[in-house]
Amino acid sequence: MPRLDDAFSFGSSGSPGSGHDPSREVRPAASRSALRERPALIALIALGVVVLAVVAVTELGGPGEGSIGDAAPIAGSQQVRVPALGDAAAVFLADGRPVFIVSVVDAFSTHTPFGVGTLVGWCAATRTFDDLQHGSTFDEHGRYILGPAPSGLVTFETTDLGTTPATEQVGARQLPAPRTELGTPFSGPPCMSPAEAIVHRIGRGQLTNSPAAAARGTLGRWMAVAGVLVVTPDDAARLCSSGDATITIGPSCALVSGVDGSGLLGAETTYRSDPSIWLVRTDGTELTEPTLVTGGEAG
Repeated sequence: MPRLDDAFSFGSSGSPGSGHDPSREVRPAASRSALRERPALIALIALGVVVLAVVAVTELGGPGEGSIGDAAPIAGSQQVRVPALGDAAAVFLADGRPVFIVSVVDAFSTHTPFGVGTLVGWCAATRTFDDLQHGSTFDEHGRYILGPAPSGLVTFETTDLGTTPATEQVGARQLPAPRTELGTPFSGPPCMSPAEAIVHRIGRGQLTNSPAAAARGTLGRWMAVAGVLVVTPDDAARLCSSGDATITIGPSCALVSGVDGSGLLGAETTYRSDPSIWLVRTDGTELTEPTLVTGGEAG
């Protein structure tokens, strides 16, 4: 299967499905606004899948909430231990990329309206990955089941290291399965909010509230930023701390590339998201790949 290099990202390739409301696409929400459509008849399939365990994530130093210092990148490991069958975990790889350890499946939804991403959650009740913000659902192998996503989820190669306890090395990312390659139907009650799912949590030591500091951060590494996504009448998208975004574009703000500002604005003169936690990377001057961490409040 073709591999993806480290620069791979989905950009704004995701397109809304039927009934799409652009004005509500990326406004953070604690739960879904309505039940997703589910098939009338769902086959019950018993799946035998080796499930991997939680990797010990290094506790990071760095700016806590309210800090305007340098942004500390999120860190983790490329080695994960194999746990009891049926478990799942939300972990971070060495570059800070969030993944789920259920064969190794990327946590980034492939639906990125207006260039703004979101993380999926793992619903144990249905054994599915769910985009709780926009309604796409994927099976435990990352294959598409339903919703506006254009494809399945990215997966990763793994290599058994032959250790005790069993440990696997996470390798290259793989191209996602096309939308036409449907995943296994599911049964059970769907997860309706982050509280019902396994999601990635951001610790306070991993979080900065200064997007400008994040823009000066480490190239190629994922960072967690508390802030508000703002689009002004010139269509420029910026991530700002909550205080700077409420009145004016202040010194904590950083430009965000790859966002369709005019699409987010719609008929509004200014667009502001709710205060949220975002995963971002930097090209040295601007923030890139803004991704909403649904339910990922700092603990």
